[in-house]
Formats: sequence, structure tokens, C-alpha cells
Amino acid sequence: MAAITFPENPVLNQQFLAGDYAFQWNGTAWIGISVSPEGLEGATGPQGPNGADGSTGPDGPPGPSVTGPPGPAGANAIGQVVSTTKTDTYYAATSNWIDIPSFSITLTPSSASSKFMVFVNIKASVTPNQVGAFRLVRNGTLVGNGVAAGQRPAAFARIINVDNAFAQMYDVAHSYLDSPSTTSAVTYTVQMKNLTGFGDEILTINRVASDNDSGLNARLASTISAIEVV
Repeated sequence: MAAITFPENPVLNQQFLAGDYAFQWNGTAWIGISVSPEGLEGATGPQGPNGADGSTGPDGPPGPSVTGPPGPAGANAIGQVVSTTKTDTYYAATSNWIDIPSFSITLTPSSASSKFMVFVNIKASVTPNQVGAFRLVRNGTLVGNGVAAGQRPAAFARIINVDNAFAQMYDVAHSYLDSPSTTSAVTYTVQMKNLTGFGDEILTINRVASDNDSGLNARLASTISAIEVV
């Protein structure tokens, strides 16, 4: 038998036919194998084309429902704004609490949780050596004032004339955030009182105590306002 020349650099399981003999490379040596009547297995043909895409499967079941945490509360908003400006003058010699005429505001809350920011600015005077006081009232109830103790009354402001000056004026300012907790109309009023209450000693609004016809004695204006916070 003539010498057989095998292929160089064979790959694993590569087959080789030499006449009537067949061999297969096992990774180390060429091993003789039997040959079927059909002959050796041919080389693998090229890959065929891809098949068509399959149909879409049915939808899966819905996922669980999850409720997220509540978001932060929104910022407060401004509702109605009401204001009264008193430009006329007023005076009284009284040792009782009395309403300042034409100096009140009325609002109806948008809801029971509404709050009202109340602002008061009063131009006032009192005769020499007298003491005046002011307090805020909502529907007959004191709100935004100090706390009474013994003979010391509740008020939000106090003025005293110790300079024996009939032309002295005071700028009285006050603010208070009220929570009326109602949807019914509320009225804010300012009351005044001469705490000394001697005879004809007076407490005045928008004018000096003497009110002489002088260019030095200006006529002033007082204001009460409220802003609804919802």
C-alpha cells in the first residue's frame, strides 16, 4: 500500500478518504473508520434563511395597584380683602368701653377653616395726664388682646399724655391672625376707653385733643383691614 498524505492542520472530527480507506481526526491522530455505502458525510451546507416571526403572545395579567404617599400640602392662598378707612373725627369722655363709630369691617368666611389677618391703625390723642386704651372685638368677643388681671383691663394698645400737650398725637398699630371657625359673617370692631375717666377729659380719633384751628393740628385718617387666608 502506498504512503498516505493526510491534510495539514486538521480540525476535530474531520474525515479524510484515501482510496478505499477512511480516516477521522480525533484531535491527536488519524483513526481509521468504516465507510457506509453512502460514503463520507459531506461538509455542512450554508445556513438557511431566518424563519418568519412568530405571533405575539397574549397580554400578561395586570400588575398590583399601589397607592403612593400623599403629596405635600399646598401653600395658603389669599381670599377676600376688606378695609374701612375712617376720615371723620370722633371724641368721647367716657370711662366705659365704646365702639369707635364707622370703624368696623364685616366678612363671611369662605370655609370654617379660613383665617383672617386683621390690621388696625388708629390716629388718636388724649387730654393731658390722661390714659386711653383700645381693644379688638369680633362679634362681641374680645380677640387679639392681652389678658385682663384684677382691675387691669385687656387691650391691644394704651396711650398716655404726660407732657401736658393738647396737640400730641399717637399712631396706634396692631395686627392679629384670627381663626373664627365659622362660615357665618363676622364683624371686627375697635373699642376705646378713657382709663382715668375724669370729668370732661377726652379721648380723640383723627384729631388732637384741643383741635384748635391751626395749621399745626392736622386731621388724620384711621384704617381697619382684614385679609382672608384660605
